[in-house]
Amino acid sequence: YTFEGKQYFLDINQKDENNALHGLVYNKIFELIDQKNTSEEAEVTLRYQEHMRTKGFPYTYTNDIKYTLTKDNLNFSVSVKNTDTKTFPFTMGWHPYFASDDLFNSSVNFNSFKAVAFNKKNITIGLKDMSFNGEFKIENKTLDDCFVLSSNEILFETPKYSFVLTSSEKDSFLQLYTPPHPNTIAIEPTTGISDSFNNGIGLKTLKPNESYHITWNLKIHD
Repeated sequence: YTFEGKQYFLDINQKDENNALHGLVYNKIFELIDQKNTSEEAEVTLRYQEHMRTKGFPYTYTNDIKYTLTKDNLNFSVSVKNTDTKTFPFTMGWHPYFASDDLFNSSVNFNSFKAVAFNKKNITIGLKDMSFNGEFKIENKTLDDCFVLSSNEILFETPKYSFVLTSSEKDSFLQLYTPPHPNTIAIEPTTGISDSFNNGIGLKTLKPNESYHITWNLKIHD
């Protein structure tokens, strides 16, 4: 990718497709910063501090995440602070998987006006028009798809439970992926899409000493 006139190369970690996948902190060890536990909720705060400037991303930053869990609610807050002397590009994403006792008869409800078009390597090549406002039935679909959301609310319904997933970010995206495991689906809210460092879709920048914060909330219903 090229940023502010300079070209950078991220490490290839998906060798079969020659891709750099899942960003910068998917395999990092976070430090426990704070934790508390009451009869009503449990909360944990974790932190990763990047001090090394790698060739592919020559910037330093601090990444804090906080999980707050109650009986029927999960609040997931993420923040990143630019601790470098230069502005850097970034996007954010959450990669949770969910189980259903009957995924065929489960559905995802969301609003979208565009879907992402991919090439054979799952690299974004553009956006395609669509108008979707309602129930997306999973059935026997094999999914690895991304949608531009026109609402910050996503509803997942299964025969035994449902949840509403909301985001504090107004402009966001939804990635749906069905792994090779039965009755499992990844429902991934993101602020950008694949190859955003090149296509600029959803790409944000962070100046030195600035911070960005986003919260995803999951409300579970029986």
